[in-house]
Amino acid sequence: MKKNTTIFITAVVVWAGASIAMAAPIADKSLIHILQFDYVNPSFSSSSTNSYYSNTYASSADAQAYGDLTTGKIGTRVIGSEGRDTNSIATIFDTLTFNTGNTSPVEVSFDLNHEGSLASSTADMPGSMSYVRIYDITGLDTWLETRNPFGLWDSVDAVDEATSVTWARVGTFGMQDVPNFEFPHDGLFYDFDSTANGSFMADPLRTYGIAIGGYSIATSNSAADFLGTSTFQFTNLNGAALSSGSGVFLSQQSVSVPEPSILLLLSIGAIGMIGLRRKSGKTDSIPA
Repeated sequence: MKKNTTIFITAVVVWAGASIAMAAPIADKSLIHILQFDYVNPSFSSSSTNSYYSNTYASSADAQAYGDLTTGKIGTRVIGSEGRDTNSIATIFDTLTFNTGNTSPVEVSFDLNHEGSLASSTADMPGSMSYVRIYDITGLDTWLETRNPFGLWDSVDAVDEATSVTWARVGTFGMQDVPNFEFPHDGLFYDFDSTANGSFMADPLRTYGIAIGGYSIATSNSAADFLGTSTFQFTNLNGAALSSGSGVFLSQQSVSVPEPSILLLLSIGAIGMIGLRRKSGKTDSIPA
């Protein structure tokens, strides 16, 4: 069984304007936060300032998550527990500046890839998604805060004063990115591979905060395995030099700028294609 569909996600772009404000020192430069819960057992919520952080949620059947600032990768994996939803969330945060060699903004572009597999043997639907959001945090002395919206677990998010500049989301949560595909619920794993892209005007006199998150959920007799590759990358910096608060953001990546002829071919071809197929070289069904 194989079905393909092409998606195009356009990020909302807002330029901060011509007003100039020199960046204040940011107290929280970078962070990796992991949140895991299943509504029955105590939740796990923890943050690390290291460049890599991972956790396995021991209170549930199987929930794993990690974040890596050096590669821009996040991963989540959940095998549902009997009678309850299990969630695994990973988010990496960093602060960014772009040196253009002068005071003029330049347009920078990015991709966010989301790749993994889903399986279900009942009517329950597992899901997974990734997102990236970039904020203008110029003039703020802190841009992250811990919230407890439901009184059950702690999450980390940007403060209300941070101005959203651009965002993109991609994934299979609720199957909204897979039109005309009826999930077979046969207990077999099916692959999902999709990419969102966007751009924004990077001002060398401003400071930006970036949040890259991944989320997987599964109920009983279902699984969401997106532990492999969900990757953010800048695809074109237009000559700007990127600096990060962590000092390591995307340090293990190289920015690849396609040749014009390649860009033309890509525009005609299937950018962001989702492929669904039987998973090969891996467990054929949900582990017992």
